[in-house]
Order: sequence, then C-alpha cells, then structure tokens
Amino acid sequence: MSSSTFEQSGDQTLVREWRTQLRWVDPGEFRIDESELQWERLTRSDSQRSFDALARIAPHLRERPLESDPDRKQAREELANLRSDDGEPEFDDADLRFYDLYFGESRIVVDRVEDGYSITNGRHRLLMAQKEGIRALPMWVNERTGSSGSNAAGGESMSRMELSELQDEAKEQKERAEGLENEATEHKEQISELEKNVRELKAMMSEMSSDQIRQAESSLEEAKRDVEKKLEENREEKQRLETRNTDLREKLTDVNSDRRRATTRLGVMQATFSKASDAFKGQIKESIDSLNDELRQLADVEEDLIAAKQRLDSIDI
Repeated sequence: MSSSTFEQSGDQTLVREWRTQLRWVDPGEFRIDESELQWERLTRSDSQRSFDALARIAPHLRERPLESDPDRKQAREELANLRSDDGEPEFDDADLRFYDLYFGESRIVVDRVEDGYSITNGRHRLLMAQKEGIRALPMWVNERTGSSGSNAAGGESMSRMELSELQDEAKEQKERAEGLENEATEHKEQISELEKNVRELKAMMSEMSSDQIRQAESSLEEAKRDVEKKLEENREEKQRLETRNTDLREKLTDVNSDRRRATTRLGVMQATFSKASDAFKGQIKESIDSLNDELRQLADVEEDLIAAKQRLDSIDI
C-alpha cells in the first residue's frame, strides 16, 4: 500500500512515495517519553494479557499476507474456527479482541525516519512491551521510497501527524474532566456532611460520656481527613490536566497551521499543473483530500479539548 506527499527542494517539487508494510519490530527501537502519556484506558494487566494472546496467535500469522482488510478478516475467521484436540476453541473472544487491537483499526502505526521511527499510534503498548521485555510486535511501518520531480514553485514538506493518539487523549481529557468534577463535588459534600456531624456531636455532649465523645469525634475527624486527602488529589490531578490541556492545544495549533499551509501550497500546485498528466493531478488531489480530512478530524479534537478546558475551569476545588 502506498500514498504520495509533495516537498519542495530548491525549485523542484518532489513527489514522495510512502509505502506501508506490516513488520514485526523490536519495541526497544523506539524512544518514548512516559511523562507525556495518559493512562486512563490501558493497564499493565491488559498489556500483559494482550502480549500473551499475541504470542499464541503469532505462529498462525507469520507466513501469511495481512496487508489488506480482506486478508486480515480471513485470518481472524480462521483463528476463530481453530479447535484443540478436545474440540475447544484455540482462541476465545478475549484473544480475538487482542487480535483486533494489533491488526484492526487500533493497530500500531509508525513512520520510518532518518534517525529511527516516529510513532503515529501505539505508544502505550510499545512502552509496556519495553517494560515487559517483548522482543517483537506487529506494526504498520510507513517508509519513503522513490521520488519524481517537476519544475514548479511552491510545495512544502508535510510531516506525518500522530492524529490517532491526539484524538484519543483529547477524548480522555474530556471524559476525565467530567469525572473529576463529579468526584470533587461529591468529596466537598462529604466534608460538609462530616462537619455538620461534628457540630451535632458537640451539641449532644451533655448526653454522652467523655470516652464516647472522644471516640466519635476522633472517627469523624479521621473520616474528614481521608476525604480532604482525596480532594487534594483531585486538586493535583486538575492541575496536571490543565497543564496537559494547554500543551495539547498548543500542539494542535501548530499542526493545524502546518496542514493549512500545506493545503494552500497544494492548491497552488493544482492550478499550476492543470495541464499535467491525470495521474500527477490525481496525486495532488488525493493529498489535498487527505489534508482536508485531517483538518476536519483536528476540528473535532479541538472541540474535545475546549470542552475539557471549560469543564476544568468550572471545577472549584
């Protein structure tokens, strides 16, 4: 599978071919900053189960083509139909879900660049694989191949964007901001109720022994400290989410600007090469359509990030 991008080199506009291939790559080849990752969905136990399932599935996949959707669908059906000697399925529903995780829409996608790899999707799994000592994971690797040139002014190198990761994190931010607001509200209500109970206890002091009073008051104060600690954790999480939200929105602004500039340059190229071959014009149109689609998806990401920020701003802790 291949696609095209366009770059300017001097007064030459180059058509760069990107070829995508399924490969099993050592996760240790990737540099990943764990501090930038959000861990709302993937847990260590989930990762371990996925690696275990993949180890059992892999021998059935190594020698077969999986580049196309029909190939991957057929492989999945064959895995689902495999039976052990006693007639039990070799792979249960959970195993097949892990197959989908690595060979479906959420598969790991990376770009081969000069100094290694740029990760488009799958950072969490790659990092966990590094920690678990996994030596190979299946991933779709995008590589530049040949190029052809045409005399034209304009054109811009278009970096490939980590769109899927950005979409996922924006959604997680929105969902977590909503959950945090509910938790903070609940904890504040609990504190108010405990303070009320302490006041009522003190009003009843004449009817209780001193030991009873001390025990009841100590229990209420301890419960209040526990809730206050949770509220402080909410406050710290809110600060982390706000910082990350700012970083993501700044990144989104940069990526949006890059995409819009590239779209404008390609529009100029489209007009300049109006008499070029249909194949060449088709490549330009395909790239413009792809960029416009990314811009629409980025607009959805921006909407989620703005919603998350508004929610965080409304939380009074």
